[in-house]
Amino acid sequence: ADSNDDIYCTGRAYHGLSACCTELCFWGPLLPLIMKSNSQMLFEKLNRADSLIPRMVGLLGRKHLSQDEAMWFTQCSGIHTWFMKISIDCVFVDSTGKIIKIYHHIKPWRFAGPVWKATDAIEMAAGMAKLKNLQVGDIIECGP
Repeated sequence: ADSNDDIYCTGRAYHGLSACCTELCFWGPLLPLIMKSNSQMLFEKLNRADSLIPRMVGLLGRKHLSQDEAMWFTQCSGIHTWFMKISIDCVFVDSTGKIIKIYHHIKPWRFAGPVWKATDAIEMAAGMAKLKNLQVGDIIECGP
């Protein structure tokens, strides 16, 4: 965490007030997101939303997402941006991590999906899918 952040770890979860989002946050383990074919680091701060509360909160209230953070929603074939303050990109993957659909610049109060055969969705700041050169067919995975 940056020196301006007050983030602490209890077991495998991170809690705290982060200067980047200026609100109380609860994250599971922060993992890197990696392009499997070339081991390229896509996002250093990948938050996994794989339980009820993180899935419900998601990116709500965020006013900014940095280029190195994203949120991975497990068991998710469609998303909405209701009540969000920012536009996002969303990448849908199948059970092997293969990208099957990419939505760019989804504005607040919109839907994306459902995407047939998608098992998970990764949300990131608008423009990041293009900047990171993500393509349908690429395979991505959570790092160690």
